[in-house]
Amino acid sequence: MYSLALPSKHGYSIQFSPYLPDRIACAGCQNYGILGSANVFIIDIAASNLVINKVFNWNNAIFDICWSECNENLLIGAGGDGSLLVYDVKQNTENPVRVFREHEKEVYSVHWNQTRQHQMILTASWDFSVKMWDVLSSSESSIATFRHSQAVIYDAQWSPFNAQQFLSVTGAGSGFIWDTRSNQAPAVALAKQETEILSCDWCKYDVNVVVTASTDGVIRVWDVRSPNRCTCELVGHEMAIRRVKFSPFSPNKIISASYDFTVKTWNFQQQPSPLETFKHHTEFVYGLTCNLHKPGIVADCSWDRTIKVYQCNSIIQK
Repeated sequence: MYSLALPSKHGYSIQFSPYLPDRIACAGCQNYGILGSANVFIIDIAASNLVINKVFNWNNAIFDICWSECNENLLIGAGGDGSLLVYDVKQNTENPVRVFREHEKEVYSVHWNQTRQHQMILTASWDFSVKMWDVLSSSESSIATFRHSQAVIYDAQWSPFNAQQFLSVTGAGSGFIWDTRSNQAPAVALAKQETEILSCDWCKYDVNVVVTASTDGVIRVWDVRSPNRCTCELVGHEMAIRRVKFSPFSPNKIISASYDFTVKTWNFQQQPSPLETFKHHTEFVYGLTCNLHKPGIVADCSWDRTIKVYQCNSIIQK
């Protein structure tokens, strides 16, 4: 296992580069993201340790980050002041090269389209909206706004199969699948939960399967063709689940990070209990990412101001 202490920052979001197998970006905030500034750390995995290669600044919190899918040097940040931030690793500056301001409250998630058919970005905000952007264009405005209910939106994730489709989840316990060609109403509504949904993801092997994670500590797997009830519930976390991800290397494996200080892996097709549990943090685990180039390599970040990179064989198909 590799471990790195973040200088005076609490970890919020972490992402492996889709291009460089040994590069990680991590967003860390002062004062648990409640007050103060933030940094984005560009970290390289060396022979025996983790090395901070570059540090970006922002004068507010950064709650989420994602890498560009068309340029290995571009990175997007979700600002606590409602800003969308564009950083360039190759530019000789610690500040964003572009800033988009349209959301009225915190941006809590950001996601670059995965299909590479176009380069659109989604931002999910506490102003009850999801916005779609083209940060590579000269326009300073979003392309579309999606709003359905008066609820905080915690996460919005593109489908890995359909360039026009995304899933959003809310603090009201709702999950919606949208078609970007129509922003009037969602195409599919998942059965409403009694607790807030903090995170969601799409299966990388099945166009119809999605997952949500809630403050009740339960992971729910859904078939979008039958949205009135989830297909299974995975129970094992003792507190809210902050991140949930499908494995990039298996159609039935899931990994999750929780406020109970743990990361757990699951096989939703075989058993409702965890396959493996990692207990290497002393605070909430907020960020979670899988290496797309090296099967089983996982990184996470925590409010205990540390990053961990480790082998997780249970998310690999066997």
